[in-house]
Amino acid sequence: MTDRSTLIRRVLSVSSGLILLGIILYLRGGRAAEPIPTVREIAPGVFSRQLQYRSANQTFVVFDDYVVVFDPGEVVEVRGLMDAIRARTDRPVRYVVSSHFHPDHAAGASVFEMEGAGISAGAGGRFSYEGWARNLFLRRVEEEETGFSPLQYPRFTFIDQPLILDDGNQRMEIRHYGHGHTTGDLIAWLPKHGVLLVSDVSNNGPLNLANANIASWIDVLRQLLELPVQTVVPGHGERGGRELLEMNSRFLTEMLALVGDMVTRGMSYEDVLAEIEIPFHEQWTGVEVRANSTNVLMAFRAVGGRLDKEN
Repeated sequence: MTDRSTLIRRVLSVSSGLILLGIILYLRGGRAAEPIPTVREIAPGVFSRQLQYRSANQTFVVFDDYVVVFDPGEVVEVRGLMDAIRARTDRPVRYVVSSHFHPDHAAGASVFEMEGAGISAGAGGRFSYEGWARNLFLRRVEEEETGFSPLQYPRFTFIDQPLILDDGNQRMEIRHYGHGHTTGDLIAWLPKHGVLLVSDVSNNGPLNLANANIASWIDVLRQLLELPVQTVVPGHGERGGRELLEMNSRFLTEMLALVGDMVTRGMSYEDVLAEIEIPFHEQWTGVEVRANSTNVLMAFRAVGGRLDKEN
């Protein structure tokens, strides 16, 4: 049993290292790994490369004269993605879209830039791309064998307006719907196929709330559910349909309401963390809500809760 003083020290540690801890816990969670990666053509010219849960899913779309990559993933995952693209087309990768600044989605963009691709990211995440994400990227390149050298941090083109790519056969609308998983989330909609590339705004498994605006995230999912979506490619986990958006929305809504009720009753963060349960989340993801203390802390703060040291 953890005593109160030890728990408080952990809370303070979470508060000071929120982003990194949240991502670590998130990547450790999730469903059991499958014998993947697998590459599937989920619509004409649209290929999804699904990886183990701790790694981000990658997608590439073949246009008449070029290829677009959505979420290149970690540097160590790029070789497999490049091989998958070359096995299907010799057209150049012209655009690479990073959905958000977390390295498991964005770091591999540097390899494609070396090959001549333009790299796009959401303007809302610029501060994190140029600060925390850059520093982590440079540290990893120094410490790990990536298989690519020399390797520089990618030069992102930050977009604050929709990017529409349309050659008459393929149409890809890259949009920012609001602050959900992170401030600058980009989502790709392929209306001809009903395919939504949603990244970590919707996972088939546990979510990471470390950089989230939960109320805004719920609204983002509401907007996405207004689209005639047939196939959802989540940031992590198996592809699905509209039910993935609905399940993620349900979790966020119930999380916010439950924690809000606890705070209204005067419960401290430590008490909320000890008592919170969302049974359907555990059944769906295999992970208890309290297993990710950062998620609980973000919900606690979102409803006006304050830590003891902040009162």
